[in-house]
Order: sequence, then structure tokens, then C-alpha cells
Amino acid sequence: PHLKSVANPGNKASIAVMHKIGFQQKTSGFLGDYLRSPKYLPIVTYSLDNPYLHSSPQK
Repeated sequence: PHLKSVANPGNKASIAVMHKIGFQQKTSGFLGDYLRSPKYLPIVTYSLDNPYLHSSPQK
């Protein structure tokens, strides 16, 4: 729910924050693994506010 406050759009450091808080299980190739694995649905909400993940399947 507070992902928006953690990850600021346009801030690549936010991706590192996602690693630190353990939101993403895989700590290697965050963007690559997510874009290849659309099953990380919780990140979809995060991607809606983050241009870096905007190309992910949101539907």
C-alpha cells in the first residue's frame, strides 16, 4: 500500500530499495526477471506508478 512512498517514479534507487525490503524474492535482474515473469502480480500495482516497469503486462 505504501509502495508509492518507497519508490519514486524516475528514481532508479527505488529499485534497490525494493531489493532491500525483500519485496522481490529474486535479487538478481529485478527488471529483467519481472518483465519475463508476469506472475509477479503484486508488482503490477508498483509498476503503475513506475515508468521503469510501465511496459509490464498490467492487464
